[in-house]
Amino acid sequence: MAPSETVNGVRMSQLELSLRLLVQYEGPVYAIAALFGLMIGSFVNVVVFRLPKGMSSAAATEAHCGHWPVLGARSKCPSCRRAIHWYENMPVISYLWLKGRCSGCHAVISPRYPLVELLVSALAVLIIWYFGLTWAALARFVFCCLLLTLALIDLEHSILPDALTLPAIWVGLLINAFALLAPAQGAILGAASGWGSLAVINLLYKLMSGRDGIGRGDWKVAAAIGAWLGFSDLMTALFTAFLIGGLIGIGLLIGYRGGRHSAVPFGPLLAIGGVFAVFLGPDLMNWYLEWVTKGAL
Repeated sequence: MAPSETVNGVRMSQLELSLRLLVQYEGPVYAIAALFGLMIGSFVNVVVFRLPKGMSSAAATEAHCGHWPVLGARSKCPSCRRAIHWYENMPVISYLWLKGRCSGCHAVISPRYPLVELLVSALAVLIIWYFGLTWAALARFVFCCLLLTLALIDLEHSILPDALTLPAIWVGLLINAFALLAPAQGAILGAASGWGSLAVINLLYKLMSGRDGIGRGDWKVAAAIGAWLGFSDLMTALFTAFLIGGLIGIGLLIGYRGGRHSAVPFGPLLAIGGVFAVFLGPDLMNWYLEWVTKGAL
């Protein structure tokens, strides 16, 4: 049962209290959420850029002495290695001020950085608008940011780092020990089903084709989705991921841009499915089942 408080003699749930606060201070709350999202978006960019490089560099591993390679170092221009000043590192504003170029070597700065910052900022506002000011809403925001980070890393480097996926599974199980987003039993079943279902699909594919079809990193992402959202929402996420993947595959075949064995990164599809599950939950799956049932009749 959600925590509650008494206001003016009326007992209100945490969600009701948060909605009342939003009504009273709507503008400032959304503004703070947007700024918070910009800062978190900047951190997402740091993780996406540094974590794969830290994993692939033996020197970096030794230099960090086992510490997470994202932390403890100043940002530098990838082209000239010049240290970036704090006023050149402000989300979105610095990119516009610098006109998308390094102030030292004038190399082009990828527009991905401000776009990710704006996307996370919009996500923060959307989650508060949709779920209110609750701990569960914060957990959903963190999880969506994690999925975005994994999707961007997979798109650029074709890896899903254990440094993110494995802690994500355990954190999801931990927060749902208190039933924050899903019952504890549902989180455990979801984590096991996420890992196991993709492992079985990969095994069947390997028996038929002689090669892997779904990487182990994808198994862990599915397990993390199940651990955070529970079994029902995991099914929504997997359905969405496979549906989008199938549509992309058909599009590639029709456009002659790939053969039958063209690889499509599954991590970003799982991330999209996870975000759909965060907002739509089992309603999307119920709609699909209802649509299929009507079609069959």
